[in-house]
Amino acid sequence: MRLILIALAALLLGATTAAAQVAAPLVNPVPVFTSAPGNPATQSWDMPSRIGASVGRFDFEVPPAPNLKGDSKLAQAQYVGERFAFGALAGQLKGDDGAGNSIKIDFSAVGAAVQFGQWISLGIAQESNKQDFGGGGGGVEKETLPLGGVTVRLADVLFLGAAGGTATVDKGGNSMDRGVIRYGLGYRWQDKSGAFHLEAFKEHRDGVATPTNVDEEATAGFTLEARIGWFLIGYNSVDTDVAPGSGGPTVNRKLKTTSLGYVPEQGLSIVAASTEQESTPGAGPSKGRITSIGVAWLF
Repeated sequence: MRLILIALAALLLGATTAAAQVAAPLVNPVPVFTSAPGNPATQSWDMPSRIGASVGRFDFEVPPAPNLKGDSKLAQAQYVGERFAFGALAGQLKGDDGAGNSIKIDFSAVGAAVQFGQWISLGIAQESNKQDFGGGGGGVEKETLPLGGVTVRLADVLFLGAAGGTATVDKGGNSMDRGVIRYGLGYRWQDKSGAFHLEAFKEHRDGVATPTNVDEEATAGFTLEARIGWFLIGYNSVDTDVAPGSGGPTVNRKLKTTSLGYVPEQGLSIVAASTEQESTPGAGPSKGRITSIGVAWLF
C-alpha cells in the first residue's frame, strides 16, 4: 500500500512539473496533466505566448481487501512569454485502506525557464511532497527535489533535453539523498496549418535503503501529438518499473494519456486529458484514472 502511494505521488509531481516535456515543448498550450516526466527548460520554447490554468482529479483503487481507495485534486497554472516561462502545480492525494487508516499526501511543484538566443534554454524547478501514512504507515515522510534542466535546439525541429537533481527524503529527523535524472530527444514542427511532436524520454530515480526504504524507479516512454487546423490530439505512453527498497517483487506501472482540444492561433484554447493507470503486482493490481481540463489564452 505504502509503495503504491509513494509511486503515485512521484508520478503526479514528475509528470506535471510546469506541464512540460523533457526535450521539446508540447504542442498542447494548456497545462493539463500528461504522464510524461517534465523538464522546466522546455517551457521557454513554447509559442505563441499564453497564460493558462487547469484543474484535475485522480481516482484510484488497490485491491484486494482491505481495498485502498482514494482520490486526488490538483490545479496547475502557466505563463509563457517570448523568452521567459513560469509554471506551478499544487494538489492533495487522500486515501483510506478500509481498515481505519487514512493516508494523505500534499504535493507541489514550481518551475521557470529562460531562453538564450535560438539554440539553448535553461530551467529550474522545485518539487515537494509530504506523505502522512497515519496509523497504518508509520508516520510522516517528506521529499523535496530541486531540479535543473537544459534543452538544446539542434536544428529548427530537433531538440535534446535533460534535467536532474538530488531529492532529499526526511523521516523522523533522519534524511537521505537520492538522485533523479531525466533525458529525451524530440522532434517538433509547427506552422499556421498545423503542428507535430514526437518524443522519446527516460527517467531514473535512485533507491536508498536507510534510514528509510525508498524505491528505485526506471521509466521509459514516448509522446505523440498532432494539430490539424484548430484540432489537437495527443497520446502519451509511460512504463515504469519500481523496485521496492525493502525487497519484494518489482512493481510495474503503466500510464496511457489521451488529450483532445481546440487550439486556435490566438484566443481561447480548451483541452481535456485522460490518463489510465495500472500497477502490478504490488498489493494487488491497482487501477486509476486521472482526468483534467484546462484553458489558455494565446496572444
